[in-house]
Amino acid sequence: MDITVHDADTLHFALDDDAEEVVALSGRQGLAKSGLEDAVMGAIRFRSGLLAQFHDAFTIKHTRTGFEVHGTDGSLIAEDVMTQEPRGQLFFQKDEKREEIDLGQHEDLYARQVRLFNAAMNGQGTPFATGEDGVRSLAVATAVLESAKTGQRVAVQY
Repeated sequence: MDITVHDADTLHFALDDDAEEVVALSGRQGLAKSGLEDAVMGAIRFRSGLLAQFHDAFTIKHTRTGFEVHGTDGSLIAEDVMTQEPRGQLFFQKDEKREEIDLGQHEDLYARQVRLFNAAMNGQGTPFATGEDGVRSLAVATAVLESAKTGQRVAVQY
């Protein structure tokens, strides 16, 4: 649940689509408290029919985070972007050509959220994330948890 909500949120905004159903497996690999899963892998089917896969774990010490979107015209590959730190790189890959996309200056995500929330409270714009966004992400993570427990596909209940 801890990491999966962030995957669900990122996928929703990147794809502009809602998750329809999930299937997942989880495991206890020794880093979480006794009886708690510390790794999960799964797939999400979106209403458009698009499929996304995810892997969340606190057990992988020597890897980097990432987010990839693969399409018919190329792939967007983001490295070290699924962290709390304001860092990472974005690349466009087509065939053998890979070029970096300049993201500009990185901004601390917490500072950005607070800045946009304060602005919205003063009638200037909208918050970075709304309560509805949180409920949507939690619905996906709850379905992932249920799927991991039952071994079945689970519909996302919004």
